[in-house]
Amino acid sequence: MLDGFSIIAGYGGNAPAFDKGGGLFIANGSPVIRNCTFRYNSYGYGASAHIDGGSPVFEDCVIKDGYTFSRTASGIWVDNATVIFRRCDFVNHYTVTNFGANDGSAYYAGFGADSTFLNCNFVDNQIGNWFAQGDSSGSYGAGIFNFGDLLVEGCSFSGGFGNGGSAICSYGGMIVRNSRFFDNFARPYPINSFVDDGDVGAAICVFGNTPAGRVRSVDSSTFVFNYCDKGAGIYLSSNDTMPVTNCILFYNDGPNALPGEDQTPRIKRQFVGNLDLQNCSVQELWKKIPNEDPEEANKYPGSHDSDPRFVDWQNGDLHLLADSPCLNSGATNLLPPGLNDDFDGNARVIGSQVDLGCYESSLTAVPSLVATSMVTEVASTISLFNAQPGELVHITYSFAGLGNGPFVPQLGGLQLDILAPVTLFRSLNANASGHALASFTVPANAPLVSVYLQAAIRRGPGGSASVATNTVSQTIYLKP
Repeated sequence: MLDGFSIIAGYGGNAPAFDKGGGLFIANGSPVIRNCTFRYNSYGYGASAHIDGGSPVFEDCVIKDGYTFSRTASGIWVDNATVIFRRCDFVNHYTVTNFGANDGSAYYAGFGADSTFLNCNFVDNQIGNWFAQGDSSGSYGAGIFNFGDLLVEGCSFSGGFGNGGSAICSYGGMIVRNSRFFDNFARPYPINSFVDDGDVGAAICVFGNTPAGRVRSVDSSTFVFNYCDKGAGIYLSSNDTMPVTNCILFYNDGPNALPGEDQTPRIKRQFVGNLDLQNCSVQELWKKIPNEDPEEANKYPGSHDSDPRFVDWQNGDLHLLADSPCLNSGATNLLPPGLNDDFDGNARVIGSQVDLGCYESSLTAVPSLVATSMVTEVASTISLFNAQPGELVHITYSFAGLGNGPFVPQLGGLQLDILAPVTLFRSLNANASGHALASFTVPANAPLVSVYLQAAIRRGPGGSASVATNTVSQTIYLKP
């Protein structure tokens, strides 16, 4: 066991036999390494630690300020080993690649690696090419680069910088849950004057089909303010699908189009690839992309594109406000077995259902409304969450827009936020979980315009305490 050691300014050497583990070398060993600091280590494959075989465990360690040139991983390199990290920090690694090789900066896992990260932080890790132009590919995996099996739970990734997968890049099995991805950046790398590589998957980038016997999935995680052109939240380059459940992908963005180019739709800044999205909040999920067919609601069951209502997402506070439509709108039955705590260590399920994203809220949730896409002759749903069990919910709509709407005498004079004329669409009772669901098929002759929705609940004597939900707008599209 190592406990409380500082391993500083190790150098891996440049002879083949010593070109690894500038700070620590483990060969078929299984030590417990606790409360140790690895800092200013440089060169070699795994400048801070090189692990080849065994089952080491790292707890409450800090691995930071590593640097390596033309080698893989200025932090930790692993293969043929089962490694567990608990409450460790990987900070400010910089790996310089050469000739299209050496992906992976803070952490590299080879084909024979089984890596587990529990409640770890990855902050300001970088990877980049030595040549400004001309290598065969860009540089990937500033936080984690994985060929093996990877489990990430309760971890935070921020400030990652590279050409793709600036938090995680994986070719192997990958399970990510209860984690937070904020402010990671991917940029293009010019292979030549005409072809760029990278600019994909600023947070998570996944390549290739799922290896036989391995699993890929993302659950109960939050992706916000990650930046690149394609799939800044999640980028999947694969022929198969990857389940993504109970997640939030919002406010991920990228560069403006150059003159003469088409602007990348915002939805493709949230994700790209064959994701099996269920019960997720995704920005502009239902907005039609020009020259493409409109998305149908059954493709992404239980998902919506309503504002998640973060406390302060611009400054990284991704907790949810009481009026967030993400409260209690997840699917508890989709939670991975054993996932009992949220990112903060609180109970993973507090209300009637799990909240979306990595944070569970203990606030008293305000009734909120969400709606799926609306395509003529196709099934759609309008859902209200966080009513009191059995309450009568009134769903209304307008084609006139948002603003100071009519006062409703039956609701104690409550004023709606959709403009007159307002039509009652449906009244229905909330179930035992406070959820009211209106399923319908958009008529073939429905007008192809935007429709504005709001629900209201009558409460108090004479309706004096009645409440209205947030407003929701969707555009009705013609079935192709």
